[in-house]
Amino acid sequence: FSKRDVTKQTKFVELAVIADYSFMKKHDLNEEEGTAFMLEAINIADYVSFQQLRIYHVANDQ
Repeated sequence: FSKRDVTKQTKFVELAVIADYSFMKKHDLNEEEGTAFMLEAINIADYVSFQQLRIYHVANDQ
């Protein structure tokens, strides 16, 4: 039995982002603006995480 070196492997995190009515109302966003806001947040998290941990965030668009 040998351990795998996972420090060099790219990892993927699947995430679901939910913006309810109160979030949209609080930030005065319509559906298009809310989607853009959330995707920008995911892109920032992806950039920071990948730089530090080699983790990609994958948005599930269901």
